[in-house]
Amino acid sequence: MTDLPTRRFYAYLNQSNIPALNGIRALAVIFVILHHMGVTPWDLGDIGVIAFFVLSGFLITWLILKEHEKTGQVSIRHFYLRRALRLLPAFYAFSLVYIVLATVMHRRDDWDQYLAALFYFNDYYRWIRPSAHVPMDHTWSLAVEEQFYLIWPLVCVWCKCDRRKLVPVLLWTILFVAAGRVVYQVYFAGDHSVVYYSFHTRADSLAIGCLLAVLFKTGKDYKLLAALIRSTFAPIPVLILLVISLALEAKFGFPFQHTVGLIVWPSLLAVLMIQWIALSGQRMWSWLNAEPLNTMGKWSYAAYLWHWPIVFFLNMRFARVPRLITVPVAILASFFVAACSYYLIEQRFLGLRNRFRDQEAHVGVEGSRR
Repeated sequence: MTDLPTRRFYAYLNQSNIPALNGIRALAVIFVILHHMGVTPWDLGDIGVIAFFVLSGFLITWLILKEHEKTGQVSIRHFYLRRALRLLPAFYAFSLVYIVLATVMHRRDDWDQYLAALFYFNDYYRWIRPSAHVPMDHTWSLAVEEQFYLIWPLVCVWCKCDRRKLVPVLLWTILFVAAGRVVYQVYFAGDHSVVYYSFHTRADSLAIGCLLAVLFKTGKDYKLLAALIRSTFAPIPVLILLVISLALEAKFGFPFQHTVGLIVWPSLLAVLMIQWIALSGQRMWSWLNAEPLNTMGKWSYAAYLWHWPIVFFLNMRFARVPRLITVPVAILASFFVAACSYYLIEQRFLGLRNRFRDQEAHVGVEGSRR
């Protein structure tokens, strides 16, 4: 591990704040907003959601393996507490405001729809009970991630964070999920609600991120990593393939998306994420580390939450206003409200979350002394 990009890659991932990942988060949310504003024929929204899935799988696995490396164990209780402190306050604050506004506006949504979102079941709710409008519909992706958070740490503990066990588990998961989508496409006539929204049909995006973390954190795949980041221009072919696959999806629709796109896109985005982390210190990709993307990435979770009612309001009340005006308003408003959520709500709980990390680090130091 002597080349500079490889050293930078590991140095960046040892930091508490990784600007390049914040930049990717910010871009992902912007893509989702653009898609829901209807400004592009390409499915940029799904690219944004998949980017979050891959990034979550990668980072969560990296942190689990790092904890195991330091302490020799993984605290499931602390893991769940950290996730709860990070995600639940902003989510339930958003949900409360959303439900109050819907009540004031005399919306007649069924309460089971709200309960599905509040208990992170919206991915399967869309499958069980399709609807033209589901309140807090965008929370299906949050449900997929929460279900991943419940299962994956237990798998890591069961496998004792052993690369020889984790890699086959992840490879078989990716294979079965991708094959399952093909079966759904063929035998269920491409029912989008079945193929698109459920955890068991989208788990491969998360597993691909997990796989990269296992491969690179265990320290035996430096040659593969070096090959991916050998050149400053390495991300360009990946971006070209991504554009081509999006164009094909725009032409062939759900059959391409369900059978090819949902496995190709996370694979390409996973490689691109690794490349951008490692190469973000170079001039060509330094914009990923720059403001305002870095700060916007810190607000990305809340921006994803709040963009839905903002976009819905703009699309309903200002449908005749040129998109050249409403799209920047949607982006700015989403991130403004997200900033308020971040500083007024999220930061108050992030300090509590960091205490558990400090405790784990202390245990690791004491363990090494023994």
